Amino acid sequence: MTATERTGWRDQRFSAMHRELGVNVPLTDIDTVWIEYDQAKPVALVDYKLHTVDVDALLAAGDVNLRVIGELGDRAMVPAFCIRYWDAGDYRDWRFKAYPLNWLAEWFIGQASQVLAFDGYAGLLYRLRNRPTPEAIQQRAASRTRRPA
Repeated sequence: MTATERTGWRDQRFSAMHRELGVNVPLTDIDTVWIEYDQAKPVALVDYKLHTVDVDALLAAGDVNLRVIGELGDRAMVPAFCIRYWDAGDYRDWRFKAYPLNWLAEWFIGQASQVLAFDGYAGLLYRLRNRPTPEAIQQRAASRTRRPA
């Protein structure tokens, strides 16, 4: 069954109407799924989440939204990830934690989540596109003296 609208910014009446259809017609809204693509072809589905979201707890609880994103990735034959990010001002100081949501994502980062600094994140995005990380991106990432942990 559709969960009660929590944020108030989506159409609450649609959500209420859909709940009336019963438990055998589930619906989920996917808050912020981005499609990484190359030459108009999808290369990954990514649910980006601010660092304040406890993704480990969501995964442990079997969060339906994350499971649906993984299933969409399987059906589209593209990796599906949930990626937490820490905005540190200068983008070179940002850090990320990537969680695989399907077997294709595991092929890229393994079965466990991976903490990535900016250069590791950039490298993942280029690997998804089967491209080398440009030297200019590598140099910008390396130009910082303070690196995220």
